[in-house]
Amino acid sequence: MRIAYKLSENDLIEAQGQHGGVWTKAIPVFGLLLILVGLGSIASNPKQNAGAILPILIGLFFLFGLRLQIRRSFRQDNRLQHPFEAVISQDGIDISSPTGCSSKYAWSAFTRYVESKNLFLVYGVDPWAETTG
Repeated sequence: MRIAYKLSENDLIEAQGQHGGVWTKAIPVFGLLLILVGLGSIASNPKQNAGAILPILIGLFFLFGLRLQIRRSFRQDNRLQHPFEAVISQDGIDISSPTGCSSKYAWSAFTRYVESKNLFLVYGVDPWAETTG
């Protein structure tokens, strides 16, 4: 089977959400709570604005920081902005791009997969992981 695809910033954000698990979803919620605490502090005591700024800034970082970092990384890595083609066979996956980059992976190179609405992510064996004999 032959599949042509092109990654987008939103694909990387979705992949991070799948990869990061519950923490990827919890951190922005925590950031929103910090923002609400800061705004609540300002509303209850307008003269104490300085004490409310820190939770609001930290909350904004938790709410938007990861997405901004992923978007920045995508824009800086030109390799991700080209179309790709994957040939999936009984032997494994062969991925290539028009820039001449090509990689072949046997099925034994993968330890698990995750499927989302728009993505199919495969996880390779960590070459630095300790092995037990």
